Amino acid sequence: MTKTNILKLKKITKKHKARVGGKAYRLAQLLQKNFHVPDGFVIPADICSTLTTENYDQWPQSLVKEITSALNALLQHYPKVAVRSSALVEDSSEYSYAGQFQTVLNIDSLSECLAAIATIIASATAKHIAVYQQHQENEVHETNIAVCIQ
Repeated sequence: MTKTNILKLKKITKKHKARVGGKAYRLAQLLQKNFHVPDGFVIPADICSTLTTENYDQWPQSLVKEITSALNALLQHYPKVAVRSSALVEDSSEYSYAGQFQTVLNIDSLSECLAAIATIIASATAKHIAVYQQHQENEVHETNIAVCIQ
């Protein structure tokens, strides 16, 4: 079986939750139960953690190719897409992290999508994330983040 860099929301199962985060996992569950949720795909946290946010031209071509294909498929059904965070600590039973990470809306091209993905990944290291963690009496730690495009 070929390893892919992205996961389609329709294919995400409980075994993927630790890679895609709470938000993407719950969106996948809703989509799979035929709720009116836009289709999409996720770049798992383990892939995102390897990417530079400074220059997406340095990202692996296999990843960019998969993003291009998945994005083009989405844009056949939706005029624009959203690029959203799905941090592994987000939407958990203990912490919501609501509004803490970036979301980029109205994306309709590959270059905008790649830039938005970099923005989302970079938002995981924003100072207010550490402040939120301290306020929640949670130890400050590295925040692993997946990116959901829908």
